This record gives sequence, C-alpha cells and structure tokens, in this order.
Amino acid sequence: MLNFDKAFDIVIGVEAGYSNDPRDPGGETNWGITIATLRQSIIDKIVPDGTTVKGLTKDQAKLIYKANYWSKIHGDEIASPLDVFAFDSSVNQGLTASVKMMQLVLKVPQTGIMDVVTVGKAKFATAWHAQVFMARRAMRYNSTRNADVYLEGWLTRLFTVTMKGL
Repeated sequence: MLNFDKAFDIVIGVEAGYSNDPRDPGGETNWGITIATLRQSIIDKIVPDGTTVKGLTKDQAKLIYKANYWSKIHGDEIASPLDVFAFDSSVNQGLTASVKMMQLVLKVPQTGIMDVVTVGKAKFATAWHAQVFMARRAMRYNSTRNADVYLEGWLTRLFTVTMKGL
C-alpha cells in the first residue's frame, strides 16, 4: 500500500495554488482546501485560529488532508492503488461521494460511510476495482455542475493521478 506521504505528493501535485474562481462552488481555495474545509479545520484545531485560505501553507494543507480525508477513508488499510484514487476523489469530489463510488465498485451497501464492511473489502481491492473506480469518477465528473467549464481539467487530473498512482 502507498503511504500517506506518497499519496499526498500525488494529490498535491494536481492541485492548483490559490484560487477564487466565482464559477467554482468551492469558493476560495488553496492547495485544494476550500474556505469551508479550512473553517472546520480551525474549529477542529487541526490548524490554528487566524489561518487564512491565502496564507495556508503546504504543511498545514497536509495536516488537513490527513485528518479530513486520508484518515476518514482509512487510507492505510486500503489496497493500492485504490488508496490513492479514493483519497484524491475524497479531496476533489467529496468524501461521501468517494465512499459511495468505492462501495458501488466493491459491491457493498452504498451508505457513504467508511464502515467495517467497506474497509474489509477495500483491503483486498484489485487493480480491476481501482480501474472501475476511476471510470465511475469520470462518469460522475461528466454529470457534475460546471462540467462544461472544468471537465477537461478534471479528466486531466484523473489521468495524472491514475498514472502516478499505479
């Protein structure tokens, strides 16, 4: 299994720097961390009070990624490359959506919660499961709001993560 540091390097490599695109529903973003995620991370004491999106450091982003995404998908317990693919999906498409796609691929109930059944199946996920997961991500991107604006970038991200995660 890939460890968190390697997965983080792959995901951060496809994340842009600071952005505040009015068409992006995530709003103000830096290192892939939205303003809403940052606010919750301050409440959760992952990063200190007063941290701003624009001032967010890469090291702070890494702490947020570990707590809010990697740990919540049980990344250390998922077979590779599904660990990296689900991690990137959680960051970019949302934790619940990522878990539901994983559950669909693993043929377990789609609760959106990374429960013991899902983790148990994900431990033994094969390359086929990982490929189908990425296909599901592509289909979801295609039906996402603002696909007309962002689809090419999202698919480029998908293929980049696929190549680096293998």
